[in-house]
Amino acid sequence: MSSWCCRDSISGNASTVSHPTPPFLQLIAVIREAIDAGELQPGDRLPSGAELQARYGLASMTVRSGSCAAKAC
Repeated sequence: MSSWCCRDSISGNASTVSHPTPPFLQLIAVIREAIDAGELQPGDRLPSGAELQARYGLASMTVRSGSCAAKAC
């Protein structure tokens, strides 16, 4: 997993709704934090969907939604 991922977890999946922000928006926030911190540069590739799913315990559709939206940011 790339070192830029600064959060260890994203909450709010189907089994533990403990965060008011949807998980795909939390994933976008993680990506933005990495950009702001200079850990992710323009043109850098995001980790694969499988890596993001494993790291954050997210469903594949959540990862797709978050990564697609983040690319549009």
